Amino acid sequence: DGSGDADEKLCGDVNLAPKSKLRTKRGDKAARGSRWSWRAEVATLYNCVGGLEKLRQERPSTGFFGNGDVIGATKLLSEEFPDRAFRIRPFAARAKPKGPQSGVHKSFILVSEADGEPKQTEQWQALCAAFSAPKALLIFHLTNHYAILYALREQLLPNGNRVREVLTARKGQRPTVWMSWEEVRKVLLKWSGYKLLLVEGMA
Repeated sequence: DGSGDADEKLCGDVNLAPKSKLRTKRGDKAARGSRWSWRAEVATLYNCVGGLEKLRQERPSTGFFGNGDVIGATKLLSEEFPDRAFRIRPFAARAKPKGPQSGVHKSFILVSEADGEPKQTEQWQALCAAFSAPKALLIFHLTNHYAILYALREQLLPNGNRVREVLTARKGQRPTVWMSWEEVRKVLLKWSGYKLLLVEGMA
C-alpha cells in the first residue's frame, strides 16, 4: 500500500544494519545507562533505507547484507508461513561455526588448502547428497554475490581426468555458468564469509 510498513518490519526484525552501527565503545552495559544516541539510530535508519533501495533497482545489489541477514530473513519468512516452514544452515566454508546456536549441518564441508583428492571427492559426494535431498536448495555466497546452485555434473574425460562442476551465476540469478568444484573451493577459501548455505523444507 506504499505505507512503508513492510520495509520497517524488515529492517527491525532482520536487523539489516551493520553491527558496527549498533555498538558503543563502552559496551552494552554502559549503553543502557547512557543517553539516547540518536545519531547512531538515524544512521541505522538511513542504512536500512539505502540498502532496501539498492535491492529494488533494476539491477539489484545484495552488498548491503551478509549471511546472518539471509539466515534471519529465512527464519522470519518461515515463522510467517508455518505451513511452508523451512530452515537454513551453513553447509560449506573454510571455518566451521561454533557454539550450540551455530546450527551447522551434520555433513558440513570444511574446506582446507591441504585437502587432497580423496578428501575433495568426499566433499563432492556430500554436496551431491545435499543437493539431491527432497525439498533442499543450496545458495552460494561467492564473490560479491549470492546465487543458487541449479545443477551439478560430473564426467570422466578420455584422458582420465574427472571434471566436477556446478551450474550457478556470477551475476544476476540466471543459471549461466558451469563453475568447477575446484573454483568453488577456491572461493570458499578466500574468506570465511563465503559459504554454501543449505535451505531445507520442513513442512
